[in-house]
Amino acid sequence: MTKPATGGLVVTGKTTGPVALAISTNAGQSWQDAGTIDGAFEKDLTDLAKGRYGWQLRFILTESAGLDAVTFTTVCQMSQAIYPRLKPGGSRVTYRSATRAVVPVVPDFGLSEQQIAGVEAKDLRSANLKYTPRSAKQRLAYTTTNNKPGQVVFNVAPPGELLEISAAARFQVRVPPPQGCDFRMEVSVDGGKSWQPLAKAELPADNEYSSGWVYGRAPIKAPAKSALIRINLFAGGFTTGLIATELYGVHRTPPPHPCKVTYAWKEAGQGKTHDRTIAAGANEQAFTVPTGAAIVDDFIRIAVP
Repeated sequence: MTKPATGGLVVTGKTTGPVALAISTNAGQSWQDAGTIDGAFEKDLTDLAKGRYGWQLRFILTESAGLDAVTFTTVCQMSQAIYPRLKPGGSRVTYRSATRAVVPVVPDFGLSEQQIAGVEAKDLRSANLKYTPRSAKQRLAYTTTNNKPGQVVFNVAPPGELLEISAAARFQVRVPPPQGCDFRMEVSVDGGKSWQPLAKAELPADNEYSSGWVYGRAPIKAPAKSALIRINLFAGGFTTGLIATELYGVHRTPPPHPCKVTYAWKEAGQGKTHDRTIAAGANEQAFTVPTGAAIVDDFIRIAVP
């Protein structure tokens, strides 16, 4: 992580004329220069994206330049517990597609107020809450300017129908927690006309930390394209503030495309594979992989035409 890295994010393709690149690793809240490509190119951007959960790449085209072909290769780290394991003597496999996706809203509180404006519903922020970018010397992103409750609201707007919301927020609190503390979150799917409870922080009397978390999740029962998450901050008559927040919206995706699933393993040192074609629109399909008595997992490939 601390030294130059390669092979984690490689972009190849062809342009007509010079095209400038910019990369974002915080869902478009900020962008940094990634160089220029011209003609047939191969660009390794690993050092700009390593240690992150996702990236976006912007191709800046001019009237005299265009993008003719592009391929992205991303290598990521995965927990070993997630990787499916084949069993000896035949493995029963169930393929499922939930037609669900998650859009994350994780404000980068190291940025300016203007840069995070795309994720905050600023017109709904309480007048006693001030934003200051976080730094080594600035712990709080939002700080109450008096001893009254403060509210800040963030917007979650996925590309499809919203099905579920989950959110977490870290706040500052005195030690021990004062009486009357009220740190909670609410959700609205009608533009702030009405609010429903999402979570309320539980602060034990013997809490020895100067911060706490409030978190929760809830299904979205009425059809909705977006949701507002309101974070309420009240430290029992003392000033407080918001340190960090993460919000996630689960949304519906179109029916799955057809795909080909390939399981590969080794028996007695020899490589074996088993293919299964899944029809378009299939949400679930079960089949058996004909493994032998002693096997070693090799790989699983899901190919979508």
